[in-house]
Amino acid sequence: MPITNADISSLCATLPEFTAGQNLSTFIKSVDNLLIFLQQQNTTAPQEFIINAHILLRIKGEPRDYLNYSNKTNWTDVRPALLTKYGDRRSEQILVTQLTTTVQKASESYDDYHHRIIDNLNDLLQHISLHNTPENLNFKTPYFRKLALKTFCTGLNNPYCEHLSHFQLDSLDEVLQKCIALDNHKNQSPK
Repeated sequence: MPITNADISSLCATLPEFTAGQNLSTFIKSVDNLLIFLQQQNTTAPQEFIINAHILLRIKGEPRDYLNYSNKTNWTDVRPALLTKYGDRRSEQILVTQLTTTVQKASESYDDYHHRIIDNLNDLLQHISLHNTPENLNFKTPYFRKLALKTFCTGLNNPYCEHLSHFQLDSLDEVLQKCIALDNHKNQSPK
């Protein structure tokens, strides 16, 4: 059964709204996923127009004004325009450098350091998810996760860094659990 215009309207209504200052990647991912689904439905040219119009209706405020001013009406033009104007302007290389040069500060807990590594990794993964093909993502995502793991382990202050060198660790959460276990062991040991 072919998809109807009412079906398209209902599906597009599930998209989150986007305004300046909100999470652009969530909006873009939602639209991209919807379009992948709709491409499988063999939509007609008039339905493509309706889809693009509904996507634009989900964009509010200054971003909407920007798109109107720049005369962008098709998602293939809107997506890069939104990324350029409202996306993270840091390059992949800058984000990789930011991740790999993160070390634990002298007065910082390993938990806070873990959060900074996770934040830097998430920024990088978000960037690559918006700017790479699925094939590249299949390679880069696990690579950058391992890079974050290595950075965390080598950037930790002692005794944690030394303690972790005795284990084969596969995730940041596993490393965090080893740090907690070391603390628990130290607290239980007689002084």
